[in-house]
Amino acid sequence: MGLKEVLGQKVTNLSDETIANNALAVKASAANAYLAATLKAVTPELRQLFSANLTQIIGEHTALTQLAANKGWLNPYEKPEKQLFQTFNQSKEILDTYITE
Repeated sequence: MGLKEVLGQKVTNLSDETIANNALAVKASAANAYLAATLKAVTPELRQLFSANLTQIIGEHTALTQLAANKGWLNPYEKPEKQLFQTFNQSKEILDTYITE
């Protein structure tokens, strides 16, 4: 079963890897927002609420990162040059696919 089915989404032409990468970006943005809100909150109750949400988002991001690493979509221990080269090649393949259509 793929991520699309787990998330209850209709099957599309998006790959599980694409969905996972997008979800990671969303979780990172949410974590930034909750961190800023936690730091700016003026009452202890608001700080606690935002902090709890931040902790939850971090846990979700960690789980997604682990899934992506286990599937081979992320290679956190590769040399940075190799990671950059792989990202460049993936981007080129995507552009070539959509430019030729």
